Amino acid sequence: MKFWRVVSAALLVSALAGCGMMGTSKEVPPPCPKVRLLGDANKLTQFRQGTGRDATDVAFQVDVVGLDAVCEFKDKNANVVVTTTLGVAATRGPASQGDVVSTISYFVAVVDSTQQILVREAFESRIDLPAGRRRAGVVEETVQRIPLNGKRSSEIEILVGLQLSEEQLQFNRQQRGTP
Repeated sequence: MKFWRVVSAALLVSALAGCGMMGTSKEVPPPCPKVRLLGDANKLTQFRQGTGRDATDVAFQVDVVGLDAVCEFKDKNANVVVTTTLGVAATRGPASQGDVVSTISYFVAVVDSTQQILVREAFESRIDLPAGRRRAGVVEETVQRIPLNGKRSSEIEILVGLQLSEEQLQFNRQQRGTP
């Protein structure tokens, strides 16, 4: 009797293991391309008109407050579709007066392992900062369909950043202490 219990238990374990194996027959997709925010392009400081460039001259500042991405492989892993979500917040500065309505430009670039730009798209987002509010934000979503053309997804990277003027870029680098 004990023998049949052991055999029955072994058969039950085998049957359950077989059920679990049926669900894992799908091929594991490759890893998603890396998505990152460019450090020098994560902040935009807008000064009031004039030559002043200290803290009292800031009209508003825009910061990237979130970046997330998900990917899905299509066409037998020949293409990857990456949906990127970008959170952007504007903060009123001491030189701000009244309502602030600003159109913020940002970009999404797809680069290869040598940092060669394969595709670069520019997008715009509107941020309304009414007179009574100190901070406001928006969340934007973009979708990139990337043909891999024989490359592995790990050889692709997606870079996201705010579109800055040369002066704004230099200001960010100066704040970070980089040339």
